[in-house]
Parts: sequence; structure tokens; C-alpha cells
Amino acid sequence: MTIQIEDTTIPTAIPGLRFDFNFGARVTVPEGQGQWRVRFIDRDLFMVLSDTKFERGTLTSSLKYYINYRVEIYHEEQLVFTHDLDLN
Repeated sequence: MTIQIEDTTIPTAIPGLRFDFNFGARVTVPEGQGQWRVRFIDRDLFMVLSDTKFERGTLTSSLKYYINYRVEIYHEEQLVFTHDLDLN
């Protein structure tokens, strides 16, 4: 079985920065704008699941099932975006 996953779907106020929770948490950062840091946090366990620095592309969480995620995105080590998953 093959799963076809489209591009990240939710735009932010920052041009080119997108995220969603289709098939896990996913963040796409704009290319050519320096270093980005993305943290995926489990809000129920108060645990950082991933803390990754990169300059282009899409980061996808390794856990694909429901996690009460918080996503933090830093640009050049300054926090520029946060989102708490809310399925209520």
C-alpha cells in the first residue's frame, strides 16, 4: 500500500512557512532564508520529541498517530511561530 501525502497545507503569516498534521506533524520552511529550528513537543508528557535545525525542506515527525503536539519554529534562534494542536 502506498500513501500519497501532499504538500503541507496551512500557511502562516511568514511567507513560505507552512505546517499541518497530515500524517504526523509537518513543517515546511522557506528556502534561502538562513537557519530554521523546529521543535515538536508532546504537551501531555511535557517532552521534546524532536529538535531539529535545517535550512530548507520539510520536517516530518516520526510519530504518525495522535499526539497532543506543540510546534515551535525558530528563525536564526528567535521564536517566530508556535501552534498547539487542538482537536476539540
